Amino acid sequence: SPACIFSQNMFLEKIIFRESGMKVSAVPQNGSVAGTALQAASMTIRSPIIFAGLDLMPHAGLAHVHPHTFDFLFYGTQNRLRPSSSAYFGYYQKTLPSFERALSTYARWFGSLEGRKSDNLFRFLPSGVSLPGFRNLDRSSLAALIKDAPGMAPEPKSSDHDPHFSNAGFPDKPGRGFIVRNILDSIITRCLEKERGLNTASDLAEILNDGLLLELLFYSDFISLKYVKKMVLEGSTSSALEILRTLLRSTADFLLRIFPKEERHYG
Repeated sequence: SPACIFSQNMFLEKIIFRESGMKVSAVPQNGSVAGTALQAASMTIRSPIIFAGLDLMPHAGLAHVHPHTFDFLFYGTQNRLRPSSSAYFGYYQKTLPSFERALSTYARWFGSLEGRKSDNLFRFLPSGVSLPGFRNLDRSSLAALIKDAPGMAPEPKSSDHDPHFSNAGFPDKPGRGFIVRNILDSIITRCLEKERGLNTASDLAEILNDGLLLELLFYSDFISLKYVKKMVLEGSTSSALEILRTLLRSTADFLLRIFPKEERHYG
């Protein structure tokens, strides 16, 4: 099936889609991947939207879906005396309160959809966390829904269905690699040039008004960036310049470490 390609207007997405020439639809940023999936689906289809595993509560010692991207952090440290289950338990025992707060926030957001006019939201074998606006399905009701709605494949809402939610024109793997490597070259060069040219208050103001660069530096080290802004407000331009030079250099050095030059260029 086609990929659902969209942008959430983050700085790297803006650069990638601009450089690739791809025109994609925008989906609002959402703290939950499930929330993003719902927003994307609601924009493109009118057939039933069925969630499976939307528990919004810890289960069996886990506070996040499993398997997960960060599982390697646990598997990489396991041994005979410290199996991965012990690592999971220890980690979630310490972080469970913060996860519970996040899950409660997500549940309130999903619950706020109760006023939707659409009646196509379903949860399959739901947990004990109630979500108004969703209809619950067990195995028999799921089978009945599928039987009554044979067009379960994504169905365009109208004849002017947004064509950008597809893989049409999506670059192949070598093409994607070429685009990303060019973007990394551009970002690294930009950071180093800005560092070398950062000497005056006007240079500082130019960077602080550069939305894309500012967003990159925020993700790189938001604490240092916070101090830069603090120094500016206090009128200590020289301190702000010094911190910002270090931040620009450390950002470039970080990218150079994870993507060495020989890996960023190929024929």
